[in-house]
Amino acid sequence: MTWRALRKWNGSRVVYEYHYDEQQNGGRLTSDDLSFDAANLPQCGGNEAMGNEDSYVALGLKVWKAQIDRTNKLFGGLSSEEVLREIAPGRNRLLYLWGHLTAIHDAMLPLLGLSERLHPEFDVAFVSNPDKSRADIPSHEQVRQAWNNVNDELSRGFERMSWSDWLQRHSAVSAEDFAKDTSRNRFAILLSRTNHLSYHLGQAILGRK
Repeated sequence: MTWRALRKWNGSRVVYEYHYDEQQNGGRLTSDDLSFDAANLPQCGGNEAMGNEDSYVALGLKVWKAQIDRTNKLFGGLSSEEVLREIAPGRNRLLYLWGHLTAIHDAMLPLLGLSERLHPEFDVAFVSNPDKSRADIPSHEQVRQAWNNVNDELSRGFERMSWSDWLQRHSAVSAEDFAKDTSRNRFAILLSRTNHLSYHLGQAILGRK
């Protein structure tokens, strides 16, 4: 099953999500597909479990870095005139997408317990308000520098984190709520922000054509 997703963000949180253009490949799932026999599951020792989690984290970071590299290549090659191009008539400009991604990534720093935000002022221009609603938004060069600074800071923070650090709660969830749902961890933030980056990168690629 594949689908497209439309998300509305409020700061670093998704406040609305709509799935559309669903496509199913193959036949429907049966009751046999949805059942399992615990007795037949492979048994893993503690070291094997740790190795699996370590591999998942490594893969997540690899995908993140690949998307960052693609974004750097795309936006880094744009002139000051090209970043003002709309991704479609009446839609966001490329500069707004770039600034929006910068603001969302900046918000990851305190969420993951790495540091304070570097550019909280970007929220007003690129998150709280739609594109073209304000004249005093950061310039092309300011967005470029902020994007590089924020992602460099994230990269340095990621290098300091062990696989077990990624499984700890992020700062937006309380200890009580995390005890009820341990999936609300730092690794979930990385995965959701990677998806967010991929979504807007796809828009930007279309906007360049």
